[in-house]
Amino acid sequence: SHRAHASNVGVSAHLPSAIGFLVEKEISIMGKALDNPIRPFLAILGGAKVSDKIGVIDNLIEKVDTLLICGGMAYTFLRAQGYEIGTSLLDEEKIDLALNLLAKAREKQVKLLLPVDVVIASEISADTKSQVVSVDSIPEDMMGLDIGQKTLELFSQEIKNAKTIIW
Repeated sequence: SHRAHASNVGVSAHLPSAIGFLVEKEISIMGKALDNPIRPFLAILGGAKVSDKIGVIDNLIEKVDTLLICGGMAYTFLRAQGYEIGTSLLDEEKIDLALNLLAKAREKQVKLLLPVDVVIASEISADTKSQVVSVDSIPEDMMGLDIGQKTLELFSQEIKNAKTIIW
């Protein structure tokens, strides 16, 4: 419900409306998790663009012990750290913000984890050849598409140790 779609914004602009039972339940569960989490508290964030999650990331750094950033937005954070990301998704205007969020996480002693290896290919296609490389070895003509095995193991260990997880 974070997007302005007709089902949650259009109708409510013209008729009396309220949240449904499922959204009410989600808000209740999320509120409890954020207000009084059992620690260690871990959050997993993905998605294509950092700009879609700025407020969420900034807020979570104040609350969590560990933050896993994956999906397309991880490449903006990797670029901010100086990595070559090839043709991977990049929110160019948010590189400085990513650096600031990384610094804030260090300052708050929050473990902010990014992929250490990724599946790459030249395009998104079922029959395209792919390979796994370290994040410091993404060729300029390839794109990162998923996390690699080392990242899977790293993230899995963090998830196993967590007592509260939001995704």
